[in-house]
Amino acid sequence: MIFSTINQANCFLCFIFFGIICALISKIFFVLFLKNFKKLPIKLLFECIFYTISALFFDFLLVYLNFGRFSISLLLAFVGGCLWFNLISKNLVVFFETKWYTLVNKMIQQRKMKHANKSKKS
Repeated sequence: MIFSTINQANCFLCFIFFGIICALISKIFFVLFLKNFKKLPIKLLFECIFYTISALFFDFLLVYLNFGRFSISLLLAFVGGCLWFNLISKNLVVFFETKWYTLVNKMIQQRKMKHANKSKKS
């Protein structure tokens, strides 16, 4: 339970905010790094590492903001912030994912062309 000596609404909103921040970081991490890994064990390893760091961050917030006392409402606020961001950001992430994909493909094609031109000149 949240202590009555601290402002409950502010603590609840902080956990929602940090849940949103965690979801934003997870979206960026998964789009940039995990799309390339087609092998399931590597993907699972990276997801495990990320979610472990996320759980440790939640524990740190619990100790820092709620004096170490576990509260189901704070857990629901953190998870709710993550879910809320995931529901809202689906179209935005798809847009940026396609932009990132085309940018990376252009860079790869340019490097291949440079390498092919250098090998033809030699």
